[in-house]
Amino acid sequence: MPILYFISMLQYIATYWVDKFLFLRFYKTPPRYGMEMSEVVRRTMVIGIFIHFAIGFYMYSNSSIFTYQSTIEYVEKLKANISSTLTKTIDS
Repeated sequence: MPILYFISMLQYIATYWVDKFLFLRFYKTPPRYGMEMSEVVRRTMVIGIFIHFAIGFYMYSNSSIFTYQSTIEYVEKLKANISSTLTKTIDS
């Protein structure tokens, strides 16, 4: 496995030099965006909030998506399991 140390060292050196070259020679400063883009994003996010609320309301109100037992039934089953486990442990 020591060969993997050497291979990873070569990979890190190559990544360093490639990133250095790309940052200095290839990548450019991004264009300056105006107020129009921020207004479009703001309007889109407001619409997205309402769509997210509607879908969340549908998911939580649909009984076929989230099924659950009554809390009382769950507690009674839990009590029965605990008491049977304790009885088996004490009898052993």
